[in-house]
Amino acid sequence: MDELIFAAEKDIEEESKEESWKVIIADDEADIHEMTQLVFNDYQFLGRPIEFLSAYTGEETYSLFKKHSDIAIVLLDVMMEDSDAGLKVVGIIRNEMKNLFTRIILRTGQPGYAPEDEVIFKYDINDYINKADTNSRKIITSVTTALRSYRDIKTIESYRATLEEKVQGKTGF
Repeated sequence: MDELIFAAEKDIEEESKEESWKVIIADDEADIHEMTQLVFNDYQFLGRPIEFLSAYTGEETYSLFKKHSDIAIVLLDVMMEDSDAGLKVVGIIRNEMKNLFTRIILRTGQPGYAPEDEVIFKYDINDYINKADTNSRKIITSVTTALRSYRDIKTIESYRATLEEKVQGKTGF
């Protein structure tokens, strides 16, 4: 039996073979950037590698979002230049930029400043990682889950846009 593939799905599959997944590492510690990149050295998801973009402040993170519209994940430190810089960035991404696609993985070295249960309910983040409890398996699992979610959200959005175009074409809007 032949497999039924929708046009939008075919486009996404073809696109996924060509491009990398863009992931921002937003952390004021250079060691975190280096360690994260090392963990993902040979990693691929759906045949695509990760392209890491580095930011060391909330402002640099925001600038990367303005330059790149296809950021799949941001690994976001809570405390950078301020004790709540990461949380401010979450607000900018979700509320000002209206970006609901990018998956946000909040990372903190001091969970007392941003308690997990409070942050999960108050902010639109997708995962919360305590740096002290993180190992390579945990970060790979979190990133893989986030990439899968991002892929699915983008697929649904592509279907929605295609359907909207077809409806507008038939109704003359």
